[in-house]
Amino acid sequence: MCRAAIAQLRNVRAPLRSSPKMAVGHAAGKAIRRIFLVSSPGLERSLEKELQVLGVPGRLESMPGGVMVHGTMESLWRACLQSRVAESAYLGLGDPFHASDVRSLDKGLRRLPFEECLRLRSQDASEKADESRRKPRIDEHSELEDALALPAPPPVTSEVKVSSEKSRLYHTGLVKERVLEAIKQRSVAKEPRETGVQEASQKVREVSGGSVALSPSTLLPEVRIRLRHDECQVSVSASGLLHQRGYRKAVSEASVRETLAAACVMASPLLRRLTAAAHNDEELVLWDPFCGSGTLLLEALGIVLGQTPGDQAKTYPFTSFPCHSQQAYSDLSAVLAPSPHPALSRLTLLGTDSSEEQIDRAGRNFKRFLRRARLPPPASDPSAVDGADSQVGSEVYAREDPEELRRRLPCRVQFAQGTAAKIAHSLEGRPVMIMTNVPWGIASGWQENPETGLPEAMEAYGQLGRMLRQHKADWRGVFCLVAGVEDFKQHTGLDWTSELRFLNGSRWVDLLQWTGKSQRGPGGSAPPRPRSDGPRGPR
Repeated sequence: MCRAAIAQLRNVRAPLRSSPKMAVGHAAGKAIRRIFLVSSPGLERSLEKELQVLGVPGRLESMPGGVMVHGTMESLWRACLQSRVAESAYLGLGDPFHASDVRSLDKGLRRLPFEECLRLRSQDASEKADESRRKPRIDEHSELEDALALPAPPPVTSEVKVSSEKSRLYHTGLVKERVLEAIKQRSVAKEPRETGVQEASQKVREVSGGSVALSPSTLLPEVRIRLRHDECQVSVSASGLLHQRGYRKAVSEASVRETLAAACVMASPLLRRLTAAAHNDEELVLWDPFCGSGTLLLEALGIVLGQTPGDQAKTYPFTSFPCHSQQAYSDLSAVLAPSPHPALSRLTLLGTDSSEEQIDRAGRNFKRFLRRARLPPPASDPSAVDGADSQVGSEVYAREDPEELRRRLPCRVQFAQGTAAKIAHSLEGRPVMIMTNVPWGIASGWQENPETGLPEAMEAYGQLGRMLRQHKADWRGVFCLVAGVEDFKQHTGLDWTSELRFLNGSRWVDLLQWTGKSQRGPGGSAPPRPRSDGPRGPR
């Protein structure tokens, strides 16, 4: 291919490089970019399916560790605001390039448009500003500026994380140094706009509480370098940790985080069961008998309420990118209204636990969830008549009494202390779907029973199996998040199928569904007596 044709293709693939002004304009938002959404290992397909349902624009490509989205900045915004499974988002810089040695690495780094995602200040500009401060002033305003005695702006810093797999450049420290040097060389010089009294007054406004901070403005988003088979990919952190929804402050030592809980709820037939309940003119109870801090139920509540998990008022790292359009982002956020399930009034969310401390944690998290949710305004609220933005309403009513917020919920939510067997008797005859993260060892807070010598988790499995076989309630599906699958099957004495398998921390876990049948031991005998050596991991 001739050089002219190659140059033309480069202009088509990277139109932002042709004009610096386009990097911050409307064209930047329409440019096709590589956006990598990280998921927990095992949940890649779940994340891809969720993005398809949400209608995130772009071409989706599932790969180990997450999903690559070839889309625009809108794809990034929607993923951060709407995805419940994504752990974090990274915006790719340029195209992957071959880097088998330092020379090829430097050459590839020099071609990357760091200025699209990093607001940089060159060393020359910093030195020029320092020189202007050191230069003696003879005008009438010199005493005022000397009295301020403000320090020079700190140097531009950026956290760089490097991973190398099956590559010749295995020294991550060396790669990190070359990346920082490339960022330094690609810095965009910014001349001071104000001098004299204007510059001094501007600094006074900044120090006295203005909208621009001095030190935080120099911090840059995390840059990630991934070397695999001598191919180098460079990306910038665009979202931070997406599992931090803001409501789960009270947690136990082994609770499941929000993204994993949401993946389990979405893998279950909850929404279909709720639709069927409305069709049959009946209720549906979603019960978590080992609710812990209530994460599973609160994620289910967010899903049936149609709430966006992302906080539209949060300052994500991508909002500081030069290629980011705040106006377009605000326009998108304004149209992301909650879409609750039409049969939501028939649902009851019930969380129980034998520990009073766990119930207290779940209750406090539930209150924080209500304060952050975009609930429908009261009927007496004028904004409900005028059709005002529901987000504004949520900000106003977040200061209301928690009981008032609870009354405004279209469904019923309750957390109560009690054993699974006791609660099952109170649910007799009612249609119930179970979704729970079962305890699985001492690290979950369950100690050994001094009488039997068995971990209490093992005894809880047996009690759960006996409770399900009694059919006190009308079971509409039983789903358990389990770490030790074989031990769980053995102690419950029931037949289970795995619906989902993913990595939770350092342990692989399965979302099991009860088939409705009992499990027989070898040769058709009853299940063997539980062993005393149960699993010893976190719940």
